[in-house]
Amino acid sequence: MTCTAPDACHTATCNNSSGCTYPNACTGSTPKCLNNSSCVQCLVNSDCSSGLTCNFSTHTCVCRSPSAGNVVQNPGFNTGLGSWTYGSGTTWQSGYDVDGCPNSGSARVQGSVANEPYQCFQVDIYQPYYFGLDIYSTTVDDYSQCWLQYYNFAGCTGESGYQIVIGPQGGNSTTGWAHYSISAPSDFDSNYAAIQCSTDSDAIYIDQVYLNTSDSY
Repeated sequence: MTCTAPDACHTATCNNSSGCTYPNACTGSTPKCLNNSSCVQCLVNSDCSSGLTCNFSTHTCVCRSPSAGNVVQNPGFNTGLGSWTYGSGTTWQSGYDVDGCPNSGSARVQGSVANEPYQCFQVDIYQPYYFGLDIYSTTVDDYSQCWLQYYNFAGCTGESGYQIVIGPQGGNSTTGWAHYSISAPSDFDSNYAAIQCSTDSDAIYIDQVYLNTSDSY
């Protein structure tokens, strides 16, 4: 008996009495079959363990990525504090990720800190932006906050518009992660924007910061 050659995801087993069978050859770290052409790690998000999502281009399980519309650089602090300006009160904290992604982290801020972490970046005028982030409060009545300010010129100079503030601001009754967001449209001379945060003496963790035309990371 001769069996038809299998595709890349299967092996062929020939038996004179039962015929040909084609058991799945996708095992181990790549247990899913993609279009009968290759074995991959995931096809849908539920194929990944807790805290991870499926990258539908590479079909690998990764930490959640920011959407294309998010203009903040390194908004998820996946591997460090790159693109942010900070002082001694801010450190990168591995493992503290709002999604529980084991390969990511967040910005840890502590010690009556103001204006850090800080980032200045270019934006487009007349955009229906939303400003949002997630903060992990380690105490109740946490008076931490983050704010957005639009500017006219490079380097975030020449204030344009008003300051937009979000965060616990002393109003949280529980500890842990909480999401904060607000509508923050840019105006006719808003060419740049800056995001910065402040906290009292208690530690906070900041993750998944966004300025996006949709209210999402």
